[in-house]
Amino acid sequence: MDKFETYKWKEIRNSCSGRRCFVIGNGPSLQVDDLSKLDLKGEICIASNKIFLAFNKTPWRPNYFTVADRLVAENNRGEIRSLDLFKIFLYDINPILGFNSEPDVKGYQLYYPGYPSKFDHQDRYVPQFYRGPPTEGFYVGETISFLNIQLAHYLGCNPIILIGIDGSYQKSQTKTSHHAYGEVYAAQNEKNHFLDNYREQGETWSIPRPEIHEQDYRFARKYLLEQGISLWNASRSSVVKAIERVDFDSLF
Repeated sequence: MDKFETYKWKEIRNSCSGRRCFVIGNGPSLQVDDLSKLDLKGEICIASNKIFLAFNKTPWRPNYFTVADRLVAENNRGEIRSLDLFKIFLYDINPILGFNSEPDVKGYQLYYPGYPSKFDHQDRYVPQFYRGPPTEGFYVGETISFLNIQLAHYLGCNPIILIGIDGSYQKSQTKTSHHAYGEVYAAQNEKNHFLDNYREQGETWSIPRPEIHEQDYRFARKYLLEQGISLWNASRSSVVKAIERVDFDSLF
């Protein structure tokens, strides 16, 4: 990581101190009108992956846009590089998404190292939450929302509020292989996102592990509560049990 990237990470640390932040998932319960409401209220927002599919329906844009999944990066390389946003990516995918000096890269792209998932001696998943600067790494876990919660904490936000985190998935009946991930799904019209055409027919996607997502969320809530930070789930529909539910409309 070069000196400017290190400086940029230091510059955004606690830059949103005391403000609430919305971590936005792309689940079916996400409503584009809700994004427009966040825009009108000037809320701090972190979003990820193919949220850009909503951009032609709303003036809203996230303050920070993240990608950690290699499949998302590979399948949407051109669209992501062209986004005029503050983008935060896992170092492992920078060969795919490029650097700020490349002419077709818009916005600003900042990278971080990713800590590998941790397992105990019985091969059980052990969730972690970053303790040091992001120049040392974030724990991506098994869902980008877990990374985004850590980023919101780094920005100094309180409370941190999730929307569009439904936590349930229709699984594809078709599987294929990927050089980095092994077995993956090939999309077959599953209804897992806020738009029916979120994935094209046959588009590859990582096999979700909601039982591990739940562990990540539970660990994040416990850690943040110890720091005096509230973590709420304001998704309009969600099976996530680890995070306290609040009504989205009541927040306004």
